[in-house]
Amino acid sequence: MKKLLLMLSIAAVAAVFAAGVGAAGSGADRASFPFDQLVFVPCANGGAGEAVELTGSMNFVFHSTFDSAGGMHFQLKSNLQGVAGVGMTTGAKYRASDSESFVFNVAADDAPFESTSVSSFNIIGEGKGNNFVLHETAHFTINANGDVTAQHDNFSVDCK
Repeated sequence: MKKLLLMLSIAAVAAVFAAGVGAAGSGADRASFPFDQLVFVPCANGGAGEAVELTGSMNFVFHSTFDSAGGMHFQLKSNLQGVAGVGMTTGAKYRASDSESFVFNVAADDAPFESTSVSSFNIIGEGKGNNFVLHETAHFTINANGDVTAQHDNFSVDCK
């Protein structure tokens, strides 16, 4: 349920952003924002884990279109650029990569609605066993009556 609320929140923000494009057209925008995140890497430090301060930038591409029936189609893609950090305990160096895609489609009257997201987040550390890999795919569909008719969330985390 929390994931569904998060996805709906993201979709609402995306809809507000896309509305600025105009009801009759389509548009794409790019943005880059500073990335500064403290991340816990559980497989680091011989399995004891450690906090890693990561800095760099996150790039976004937003694209929206409106079909002839007034439905909206929105796509967001993001990735990390030049993100690196140092372990707060061991001083080990880390690099991070990320790829995210979020797509939603909604009819002119706000239903039906469907959304899919795919995320991969990798923190690569020095030496063996310091690599943290997270992957998630999620999808939900809401029919014209407002009922959730499909929902899945596949989430995996690995230390390598």
